[in-house]
Amino acid sequence: MTDSQEYRSPVPGGVAAGVVTVLGFTVLHQLLISDIWFSVVPMSVAGAACGASLAWSYTLQFRPATVSTWWGFVTMHTVLLLGLGGVSVALFDPVVPMAALVAANEPPSELIGQAMPLTLAFIVAVAAIPSLLWGRTLPKLVANTVTSALLILLLGLNVSVLGLVDMSSGSPLVVLEFLALLVVIMIGYGTAFYLIERRRFFAGGPGPESAPRHR
Repeated sequence: MTDSQEYRSPVPGGVAAGVVTVLGFTVLHQLLISDIWFSVVPMSVAGAACGASLAWSYTLQFRPATVSTWWGFVTMHTVLLLGLGGVSVALFDPVVPMAALVAANEPPSELIGQAMPLTLAFIVAVAAIPSLLWGRTLPKLVANTVTSALLILLLGLNVSVLGLVDMSSGSPLVVLEFLALLVVIMIGYGTAFYLIERRRFFAGGPGPESAPRHR
């Protein structure tokens, strides 16, 4: 691809990668844990939103796209999501046994509310870190903030309450399984996006700043 060719945004590829990741995760969850196909539509919408936002914010910060910067970007967000759980454990005291949460079989809304100040602080931190590292401009900050909010609100709310959960009597294995699935989701998305975009976006195509202008 040359600079004379029209730039095409990788955001649609991010949407597709997000949906593919959700479908793969749903199959894996059925094989290892339980059937969650009943929620595949809302999960696909969430996956598409996160996928589009990650692709958008990455594009603003790295031109041209490379495999190393892409995986660095995905890895950073994965580590920060896991870090949210670590900070939660360090700051909070357990108030609910893990067995009670499992028996309830519903989102821990009360715990999520208690952890919301930490969640909001992490949204700001996750947005600020890439902005400070890779470009202090308003468009990049906006994109990073949107991406941070989507990832944490759609993937990280259960991570934010880990410190409020009593993990005694074998329940740490459940937590480790949950965190491992989170890592699988991020790696799966990163791989799917690369495979979808490797012949175009990662092949040295022009970014939006170098795309030709049409009158």
